[in-house]
Amino acid sequence: MRTAKFLDSRSGATLAAFTAGAVAVASFAPLQWWPLAPLALALLFHLWLRTDSPRRAALLGFAFGLGHFGVGVSWLYVSLHDFGAMPAPLAALATTLYCAYLALFPAMVGSLQLRLGLGAGVRLLLLVPALWTLAEWMRGWLLTGFPWLTGGYSQIDTPLAGFAPVLGVYGVSFAVVLLAGLIVLLATGVGRARIGASTGMVVLLATGGALRSVEWTAPTGDPIPVALIQGNIAQSMKFDPARYEN
Repeated sequence: MRTAKFLDSRSGATLAAFTAGAVAVASFAPLQWWPLAPLALALLFHLWLRTDSPRRAALLGFAFGLGHFGVGVSWLYVSLHDFGAMPAPLAALATTLYCAYLALFPAMVGSLQLRLGLGAGVRLLLLVPALWTLAEWMRGWLLTGFPWLTGGYSQIDTPLAGFAPVLGVYGVSFAVVLLAGLIVLLATGVGRARIGASTGMVVLLATGGALRSVEWTAPTGDPIPVALIQGNIAQSMKFDPARYEN
């Protein structure tokens, strides 16, 4: 009861969306706690189902994105300040603004999925997965693109990785979002909805696992020896013009 009241409040729902986005970063390397990706998305989708305002849904998507990219793209500050010598306040501002820009993509999904006026089941299983995947693709191309934290990359060592050779990383992203939608239906539905959701989850994971067992490539010819050498040069020396000749 307390949880429901918390999620019904504007501040509670916003904080929950922000936290879900931040936690979802742990599904990527090096932690690779892959179940957090569909679970975090499932919480966001559940919050979307609890509102009938496209603007509110957009704000929840923005909060999710701000937490997600705020944690997952925070390394930009290090690049700008530590290696790029940008003043700390300016580097922090630039990183924050860029994360806010990236958060506009899940915000767009939140608004559109509600504006189209479809039922909850259609939204969770078709519309939201399609819109989310499209938003990730757009983020990877718009203004030269930034595909960092594309959802499919969180599933490298899971059954859903089996979709990668057939549908690519965005196909895996679609599968992750679809799994999240099924989780919501399983948690909130009744009767046939729960049976259908659980069946869909089994089919989705089993299909991915079956595809993963396929040997899509085979080596030909003799092995080729390869060596990789990386110079251990400090950044302070790397960008010193007086050392270019050396």
